[in-house]
Amino acid sequence: SIRECKDLFHPSSLCLPFHMQATLRWLLGRRRETTQGEVEELRRLREENLSLRAELAHLSAMPADRAEGVLALSPLTSRQADLSPSEHGFPFPEVGGMPLPPLIPDVLKASQEGSGDGPAGSNTQVLEQLRASGAADLERAMNAARRIRDSDYSLRSFYDDVAAAFPELGWYMVQRRVPNAPPHVNEPTTSNALPEDEYRRTIGAMFAVYWLARIGIDGERGFSFGVDESWAANALPAEASSSSVPFARMSALEKRLAFYLNTPWGKLEGLMLDAGVLSRDEMGEVRVAPGRMAALLVQTAIHDIMKVELIRPSVAAEHAPYMGFAAGDTIHDHDVALGYVLEHYGELLPSFQLVEPELQRAIRFTQAKIQFNNGWLVQAEAPPSATFSHFKACICGEAVDAQDIAFYFAHWLTDLAGAEPTPLRGSEKFTLKFPHHLSASFIDSFSVVEMLASHTETEVLERYLRQRWRDLPHPLGEEPRGPDAIPLMRLVVQAQKEAAQAGVYLAYCRMAETDAAVLRLEMPQTGLVQQVYSESDQLEQLFPAILVYYSPALLQSLGATHADEALQILAEVYRQARAMWPAGSAASGQTVTIRIDAIKDATVEFIQGVYTHGEGWFLTRLNDLEGVVERRHLRAIQQSTAQPQVLLAFWRPRSAEGPAARLSCQ
Repeated sequence: SIRECKDLFHPSSLCLPFHMQATLRWLLGRRRETTQGEVEELRRLREENLSLRAELAHLSAMPADRAEGVLALSPLTSRQADLSPSEHGFPFPEVGGMPLPPLIPDVLKASQEGSGDGPAGSNTQVLEQLRASGAADLERAMNAARRIRDSDYSLRSFYDDVAAAFPELGWYMVQRRVPNAPPHVNEPTTSNALPEDEYRRTIGAMFAVYWLARIGIDGERGFSFGVDESWAANALPAEASSSSVPFARMSALEKRLAFYLNTPWGKLEGLMLDAGVLSRDEMGEVRVAPGRMAALLVQTAIHDIMKVELIRPSVAAEHAPYMGFAAGDTIHDHDVALGYVLEHYGELLPSFQLVEPELQRAIRFTQAKIQFNNGWLVQAEAPPSATFSHFKACICGEAVDAQDIAFYFAHWLTDLAGAEPTPLRGSEKFTLKFPHHLSASFIDSFSVVEMLASHTETEVLERYLRQRWRDLPHPLGEEPRGPDAIPLMRLVVQAQKEAAQAGVYLAYCRMAETDAAVLRLEMPQTGLVQQVYSESDQLEQLFPAILVYYSPALLQSLGATHADEALQILAEVYRQARAMWPAGSAASGQTVTIRIDAIKDATVEFIQGVYTHGEGWFLTRLNDLEGVVERRHLRAIQQSTAQPQVLLAFWRPRSAEGPAARLSCQ
């Protein structure tokens, strides 16, 4: 069977996480008893510090039955296996040392047999079955909240408490019964991650709450260096000094040290105090506010559960339109989907019912009402309408509790901190993935929203873009002016990493005019009537504006080495999205979201190689406000008439045509 799918093991395919995960899911579905020799083989591969890519390439040459057994044991993904503990300088526990929740089988069958109103009709049955699969435990939740700063309350005890308290943590293991397939086939979430990875990411966010609550005890070390085999925060290395080496050339240990030494921990503790989850007593000692701390843990537990496809809601007729979604539309954005469930079906989330009504209001406010995604701001991912409009309406239209706004930012920060599925290694997203000057930018971005009270959404975003350009650690020239200013600044901010930023800057300077014209037209669209950027006052306003979700991830992945191809891909997505949602097809303030998660981590070789196998990349219209880029077989497209689709031309070679006179690149 492996030989029949040998194209999945081609080196050009192995860099694509979704493709590797699909292969692993298929193999795991054929699990059998594994011999001791196969166990030793896997241990040997790990000891040699081979990544999953190398493991798969090695295994593809094994006899099928032997490779199947070895893969069935491996809990690793390519990102988890990038570096061994020795390369970090710390004795991290094995990823498998953290148990996964039990599987929840046969949910699809139950949902198909049931009926009812609510999210997607049958989805109400799914949520009701999940609610019945386990109750929330108020005592364990409050124990975690109250004791989180106790010196003798270990990370292991905290994990045991939250795992027992919040049953939604196990909902990532919901399984769809697939005909003629083993009963334990897990589907990826909407972010194309394996369910167990989403679980580990959520636990990573929980651990970030734990570490930030313990600043001044052991929180700085745990956040930066992770834990040892006993789950105690790793100690500061004996020879700890700041490195002057550029971030891209630092070792993993040097990056962790630099983060530990340079992070403004006082500001992070101040954020937790502003959010009301911590407080200071009359002696100045930091204390826990158990109720709000429990609410933060609840929001962390439930935040990403709508990434599970089986429980994504559809809008009921009595709630339509909801955020622009019509009756019957499935909501694919997991943040909006959770907001919808919290507003209309909150009783189906057991952990949400643990917190008092006033704190439920705070969770609903931060999740559903302000509808603010700070990641879109920090990475310049979205137009002003999607980034700020709802938030501005909240702060200008009614009295807003400053604690609730800080509560949102505390949740956003800890959610980002857990983005890598390696929770026992600290926050690898902050310590290893982001250049550390960006951490300061993230923290500084919290104050940007304060300007919304006196400035338009577009003015605030333009000020932010220009400040980020001025703060670049390696300047790329004077602040851009003219019609290229906004697309160039947005693309450079999205690239984040220094090498990727330089690559994107140069690629934009030399890109073909046909593609540059698309980016000049689409990326400065504000989505708001009578609001334009100062450098785009002659630009025709088009509605809806277009948000390419995960475009920063694509540029961060390809920007340093294949920026030309990355910009071509983005231009093609914008071009075809505009053809599918022509100007005038939506009202001012509405934004169409195009998800490109299927290609955000892919290599150029894989993206373009798909077309040689009778397949292609297609833009599919999901509803009036959402589209997705997906890989489909050409034959399947010919037979499908349910949703509008268009083939994307990602195969084009780089054109020699370039508007050399348009920008002066140095």
